[in-house]
Amino acid sequence: IGIGFHGIGADQVSRHEALGRPRSTNRSPIAHPIFGSTMPISFVLRTILGLATPLPQLPPISVPAPVRHAWEARYTGTAQWQAAADHSYEAIFTVHGVRTGTRYDAAGQLLETRVVIGSFDLPEPVRKAVIRELRRYHILESWRVDLPGKQPPQFVVECDNIRQAVTVRFDANGQLL
Repeated sequence: IGIGFHGIGADQVSRHEALGRPRSTNRSPIAHPIFGSTMPISFVLRTILGLATPLPQLPPISVPAPVRHAWEARYTGTAQWQAAADHSYEAIFTVHGVRTGTRYDAAGQLLETRVVIGSFDLPEPVRKAVIRELRRYHILESWRVDLPGKQPPQFVVECDNIRQAVTVRFDANGQLL
């Protein structure tokens, strides 16, 4: 059996197989059509299925009764709660397989609702702004943020590069907020 590093014929094995490592079938990189980077197919499939980022394990916090009652009036099930520096409380949970977050003030007033969306679901002006402003970053997660009332939605993009993680908020027209 010949060892081929540049082409694999019928009587040749790959470099990984020659080194005793099995050939991976789910790590084939594909090009991202909008952002041009490559990523493993398994990551793409997990992102499409909403499984790319598991819910973090957070220490339990004390959630005020008005906040918990406001959440329970709209949703069922369990949520992981986070307290923010501005004294608001965020519940992270899943609704119909979609990761969702709601943020309340200490009195139980709804401040915003976030729903995870794919980067392809961002409005075109936001996608163009992401390409323009975050060219050297990889998108980790995108959220549509609905505010109370009839305000237009906002979009949050969480991304990182080798040096830092960044969270950026855009309006529907692609303007940074």
